[in-house]
Amino acid sequence: MTRETRTHIFVAAVTALAAVLAVLAWDSALPFPGWWAFGSFLLIAFLLETLNTQLRVEAKGSTSFIMHIAAGLLFGGFWSSLIAGLSTMLGELARGNQPIKMVFNVSQRVVAVVVATLLYTSLGGHLPPIYLSPGVTLSSDVLQRDLGLFFLFAACYFLLNSVLVSLVVSISSERSFREVWSLNTRGVLGYDLGASLISLLVVWLYTFVQRWVGFGPIGLIGVIIPIVAVRHVYGLYHQLQDSGQELLQLMVKAIEARDPYTSGHSLRVRALSRAIAVELGRDSGFATRRRQDP
Repeated sequence: MTRETRTHIFVAAVTALAAVLAVLAWDSALPFPGWWAFGSFLLIAFLLETLNTQLRVEAKGSTSFIMHIAAGLLFGGFWSSLIAGLSTMLGELARGNQPIKMVFNVSQRVVAVVVATLLYTSLGGHLPPIYLSPGVTLSSDVLQRDLGLFFLFAACYFLLNSVLVSLVVSISSERSFREVWSLNTRGVLGYDLGASLISLLVVWLYTFVQRWVGFGPIGLIGVIIPIVAVRHVYGLYHQLQDSGQELLQLMVKAIEARDPYTSGHSLRVRALSRAIAVELGRDSGFATRRRQDP
């Protein structure tokens, strides 16, 4: 079986899973949030899709997960999966990606947000969360449970997203899953979980403005600056990785220029070091060039 055939089979399986999950989410769907709410979440998620960053191994990442998670908490699994799927599709079209990449990325986002929402509700989480209700104190057991389940929601979303993307990249590039996941995910997983807190800000601002003036989408203006700041942090992180790699390569070339007899030795040491580091579950710092899309 060729690499291309294996990739197509995996994409077809993920697409079928996304379709099944969308049907399950529809059976328990919350009422339609309204065109203004739906459209505003979709627009911001799409704009964040276009502001992507390059990951280290054949994938890109964006901060659109902030809107996906927020939509899941406010509108439930079905409407949030529709927002995630449509915004991802529009982003893929804007980037001119191949059809198979578009199908996979739309499907894996749907899978991630629906499974995370179903897990959240099955463990007793409220939609919308109880901490959005007026008069609820921080000492409330229900509020504390919803807050705790939020982090489980986010962790489930990120885990599914990173695993599915790493699997398809591993299959299509014939690299080990462990290596791809380590290089693309390990260093930014903490950033992702921290950035997911902005989803709570989105949810709170939307609910507060909706209750105050009757038009929640206006509240989304207040989250633009934090989202841009998170995008900037991700960009700096990847620039630092690339700069460090370029500096090391320059040092190697300088050493080899002084002693031509060692030429090629550093490259062999690099290959062996990376193989050992990947096997130990660590990033060696030498690799090809992030919520992740192939």
